[in-house]
Amino acid sequence: MITLDCGHEAEQVMVKCQDKATGTEKSLCYACAAESIREDMRTGDEAGLFFSQTPTGHKVTTWDGTVVSNQVYVVNPGWRDNFGGFRIAFRFLFEDSVWSGVGPGYGMYCNYRRTKLKSLRA
Repeated sequence: MITLDCGHEAEQVMVKCQDKATGTEKSLCYACAAESIREDMRTGDEAGLFFSQTPTGHKVTTWDGTVVSNQVYVVNPGWRDNFGGFRIAFRFLFEDSVWSGVGPGYGMYCNYRRTKLKSLRA
């Protein structure tokens, strides 16, 4: 067992990430890595998350599947880009802030930005 930088013990390093403030690399467990992403979203304006479709709607998650938001509104259900790829535009609600993103499809990594919108359907 090793002790990770988050203080938890594990058989192996679960997640390696870079501390934005110091630039040093840290090792975290999955739960602490997901909380780190949510904390970055509380203070920052950008995030990298995954967009998924479920039987009951859509959700936005961290890379390990931790749900960030189930309140998702699809702005544009999809179109082809100039290179034959697929794009989806959507918004989601995280702690009373509306975030938006455009991604290559379901289950894919997307970059998100905090918006100034007051509601998902604005």
